[in-house]
Amino acid sequence: MARYSGTLLAYLNAPLGGGPVTGQLGDKYAETFGNGTDTQYTITHNLNVWDVLVIVYKVASPKEVVDCRVEIVSPDSIALRFEEPVAQDSLRVVVK
Repeated sequence: MARYSGTLLAYLNAPLGGGPVTGQLGDKYAETFGNGTDTQYTITHNLNVWDVLVIVYKVASPKEVVDCRVEIVSPDSIALRFEEPVAQDSLRVVVK
């Protein structure tokens, strides 16, 4: 299980709901998530690759990168684990 923490800064022009995005940066998937109770989320990105980069950040300003555990479950999904429950629709994940 890889642990990501850091200062990756990028401008990501992705749809607000969730879904694949294609363009200059290549294929990626973005989704807003959080339900106020869970500490683990399975994100299905359907990119069909094992080698992925994952960033999780706050939807509200300031849009800070959030520290979490990332597990690459399959070529099409990842698992995100947090120490505390994630507030309703408060975080956004981008998988590239």
